[in-house]
Amino acid sequence: MLPKRMSQKGFSLVELLVVVAIIGVLAGVGIVGYDRYVENTKRKVLEQMHNTIVRAFETEFTILQNNLGSAMRERDNAGNWIQRDSDGTPTTSGITEATASKVGEFTTCYNFIWSLKKHFEGQENGFQNPWVKGKKAITIDTEGRANHKKGHIQMYCYLTNGGFGSGSGCAISSGAAAARVHTYFTDRGSQGSGPQPKEMVAYIGGGNFSTNWPQKKSDCGWSDSSASTDPVYGAWSVTNSILTEADY
Repeated sequence: MLPKRMSQKGFSLVELLVVVAIIGVLAGVGIVGYDRYVENTKRKVLEQMHNTIVRAFETEFTILQNNLGSAMRERDNAGNWIQRDSDGTPTTSGITEATASKVGEFTTCYNFIWSLKKHFEGQENGFQNPWVKGKKAITIDTEGRANHKKGHIQMYCYLTNGGFGSGSGCAISSGAAAARVHTYFTDRGSQGSGPQPKEMVAYIGGGNFSTNWPQKKSDCGWSDSSASTDPVYGAWSVTNSILTEADY
């Protein structure tokens, strides 16, 4: 006697739709989880860059204020290497990295932050904006937070009685110079605490003074307190826009 033929039954259309729906839900959850992971990774990269810059700032400020000697070469905002005479007079023409002076007694806040920027961007990762390919993270500017975007690390010189960019010509070795570092995790940023702050701000140096300008300039080593520029230290106050290489 021949065995009975086993009945074969496929999936119904409803069952197939249920399976497809479940796969879609699982895929959606996976994509959301991946996107969150990528975003958190980018935040951590930016936070690491911020902490690296702040540590370098604090270390170099301490070194220069105590005449301990730095290994970093001095540069200006145009990227030129700077060589200084014994009296501090700067020269850029024909100067190379090998012949440039190390940041030291006469290095101003403004030249220092540019030297630091170039130093970090010469490293392997180049301090790129984690969110925007081809854009730098570091921008040296004096614009308010409303004009900054996610991934910006803003550096500038600052004095409480002068504002953004004031004291740019103040020698760090004087102990009177100060700088700030703003790092933006969101467009425009916003100070405050929380599990994921919108920005991080670091205050470096000793610029919280309320003295008059002649006294402040004298504290910073200026030869003429009434001048806006100094042959050794350059411009006292510098304002500028977000750098093109960082703006987007």
